[in-house]
Amino acid sequence: MHLGGESADRLAIRELIEAYAHCADRRDAKGQMALFTAGTPHFGCIERQGSKPSMELHSREALAPVFAS
Repeated sequence: MHLGGESADRLAIRELIEAYAHCADRRDAKGQMALFTAGTPHFGCIERQGSKPSMELHSREALAPVFAS
């Protein structure tokens, strides 16, 4: 079966979310990190709307301690 544009995009997003949740449930930090591109330039965590990021990471490898905890 061939999915067109928007349907294929929705399926890809769903599969990514499911893979992320699968790794999170199993505390698979390396698996979670692998879901981010190697060139991930910036990752931030904002705890409440309108606030500045409480944490800023600048590489995929910097995500390891976040996912491990």
